[in-house]
Amino acid sequence: MKQTFITFRYALLSYALITLPVIAVPIMYGYSLLLAVGFGIIAWLIYTLIFLLVKSSNINPDLKWLILILAVPIGVAFAYSLIGVFGVWKNVWNVGWLMLFPLAAIVAGWMGIHKTRTQIDEHLNPSSQEYLIY
Repeated sequence: MKQTFITFRYALLSYALITLPVIAVPIMYGYSLLLAVGFGIIAWLIYTLIFLLVKSSNINPDLKWLILILAVPIGVAFAYSLIGVFGVWKNVWNVGWLMLFPLAAIVAGWMGIHKTRTQIDEHLNPSSQEYLIY
């Protein structure tokens, strides 16, 4: 779980940098980061659950990586849906250009995975280092 939290921290930092142009409207940038932290924890929990399931499975290492890469949009989509469930704003899937924020979250999550890929691979395949993805 520590490894997934490190990945989550890198993803949050990446999200803050990706969405930096929105600082032209400081309230929107701050609100975006607040939502990213608050609902990002939900995405992190989903990613962690999938990570633990994949780690304990006996499948091909390449398939494990594919599952982890797909876990990011799954977690972000679920967390983004909860923004509507909790009433932060209505109809979250039909807000036009604001859909760029979950896209930025997905890209940031993938950047976090890429940044920590060596440590993740050590957790997924502790006995073999020949499957490192570069």
